[in-house]
Amino acid sequence: MLLSSGRGVFESKPTRQVKVKGSTAILLFPDVWHRYAPAKETGWSEKWVHFNGELAHRLLEQGVISPEKPVIPLTDSGPAERAFQRLLEHVHRAPAENSLLVSLMAMSVLTAVIGPAGQSSPELKISVASTHTDSVIATACDYIWTRSHTILSVGKVVAALGIERRTLERRFSRKLGHTVLEEIIQCRFRRAERLLSETDLPIKTIVTLAGFGSLENMRQVFVAETGLSAADYRKRQQLNRKRAKILKLKP
Repeated sequence: MLLSSGRGVFESKPTRQVKVKGSTAILLFPDVWHRYAPAKETGWSEKWVHFNGELAHRLLEQGVISPEKPVIPLTDSGPAERAFQRLLEHVHRAPAENSLLVSLMAMSVLTAVIGPAGQSSPELKISVASTHTDSVIATACDYIWTRSHTILSVGKVVAALGIERRTLERRFSRKLGHTVLEEIIQCRFRRAERLLSETDLPIKTIVTLAGFGSLENMRQVFVAETGLSAADYRKRQQLNRKRAKILKLKP
């Protein structure tokens, strides 16, 4: 949601109440309690767009966007305003259209809002499927990243798309440089990584929530990706947070 003028308040479970004013973007996350209201004296002007899919889940899993930081003040709201206006004009001209162009225009709005955050995160690895014209790969990646909480297999992806496995694997290899299974594993890892870092959930619970079939499967992936077991990875993240907090408290 983009606020171009006025002021008001936003409140969510992670943030409590926050005062907001024009030239501000607010990200609203599913399953996160929130409410907001413009000030009676000024009101506010808003535009909003709903988006979902592979890119949204990658940004969330990799911490580029977060329910803990949903309010984004914009130094210059011009780029976001112009990107939003182009999107709205296009949708008004063709309200029934659901094309790649609409997705790209929505991405331009998001880029204008979170661009600096994305650029400062070296861990952000957006698949070219997000912007590539290969609709089969885009659909496959969307299917994988929006179902990271389930136990997926290459066979399930193939069945959902109604395509031959060899054809899908060949397109993944040619366009993305890796296999369908590797995409699924990376999706599982990113979700588990976030849950280990940001929650106190038991590791056995995270195994299920991240779509791993077993604790051993998750352990093997974490050792391959980080050199640590899932438990040791969580301990390292907790230690890093404590160190950061101590440094912040130092005069």
